[in-house]
Amino acid sequence: MISTSDSDTAYLSLIPYDQDPLAFLAEKILAQQSPPDLSQVVVLMPELLAAAPLRERLKTRAQQRGHGHITLPQMDTLRAWIEKTTPLDHIVLGAHAQQLMLVESLMQHPGLFGEDNPWQLADNLIQLFEQLTARQVSLPEQLAQFTQQLARAYGVTKPELSGLGREAKMVHTLWQAWLAQCRSEGCIDAHSAYLQRLSASLARVRRDTIIYLAGFTELLPAEQAWCDALRARGQLQIIVHGQPQPDIKPADYHPDAPLTRLLTELNISINSTNYNDNLTQFIDSIYALSAGPLAQRARQFAKRCPSSPAAPHLRVFKANGAEQEANAIARQTREWLQKGKRRIGIVTENRRLARRVRALLERSGITAQDTAGWALSTTSAATVVERWLQTVEED
Repeated sequence: MISTSDSDTAYLSLIPYDQDPLAFLAEKILAQQSPPDLSQVVVLMPELLAAAPLRERLKTRAQQRGHGHITLPQMDTLRAWIEKTTPLDHIVLGAHAQQLMLVESLMQHPGLFGEDNPWQLADNLIQLFEQLTARQVSLPEQLAQFTQQLARAYGVTKPELSGLGREAKMVHTLWQAWLAQCRSEGCIDAHSAYLQRLSASLARVRRDTIIYLAGFTELLPAEQAWCDALRARGQLQIIVHGQPQPDIKPADYHPDAPLTRLLTELNISINSTNYNDNLTQFIDSIYALSAGPLAQRARQFAKRCPSSPAAPHLRVFKANGAEQEANAIARQTREWLQKGKRRIGIVTENRRLARRVRALLERSGITAQDTAGWALSTTSAATVVERWLQTVEED
């Protein structure tokens, strides 16, 4: 584990890559809190896919500690937990209401968008406005200042000749109209509501509540301030899976770069250390782009560590063709299922390979949940549509 300052280690845990972060978190919760009642423990994650495995680890380790039954912690995403626990007096606009209101603003300024579809333009503008709100970015009141600000950001010397001036005028005008309309109707958008709830939630968090922030690689500025406040009250624990180092720059192509950026934004100092787990060193050797070609780095690492630490986690199969590849994937999946494994994911960008694997598994009585769905281009209906479009195109 990386050494940090004494004040940081009180609320920060860095888990090496060769350790199970959920098992570590379960042990930490049981060691720091007072089972069997963990109802005042809150575990917040970027998404809830890890919630079920964490519950199982908590139950198993609690039984090993002699607790037959425990009240599990609250588990949720940060935003969902804030919205559930912190009411708001304002009227919050839904997605459709935001779109309608913005289209109405667009229709009042027809000269801004010309022949463009106002509904499609509203969708794009909503995404931009949401980012501005979430990042707490305020635009200058004067259009000229905003245009110059954009020109400096893009490195444009003459914005009036680049088309940037028209875009700046559209965004600036509609942003101001959007804010004015929200104020006049006494409502706020969902992102503004979330920021207000974040601030108000600090007064509602009970003093005996401990919040574990697990698995995050990015936080909004308002979320960072929320973390700072809870940290000062001793009510926050941050769990990070990785080994950020001070020599890793936030923009580097390294899996720990987002963690380095996150800890930097949270004003958490990171000290260099020589960590011993081979898997972390293996990952560093892959992404050390300034340390020579990949083949050279591989040979150097093999000398230091003859037995690959990736072997328990990674296998490479050389297939002679697509059919052999599909059969190998299906066979490996069946073997894992026979060994009792149930959380199996197959990731591929090749839709044809995905269809073939799915067919082979279904032939064995195994149903695969294809989250990407069947591409339209693979259906007979697509052929009809394509021929119809060709007929129209050729008159």
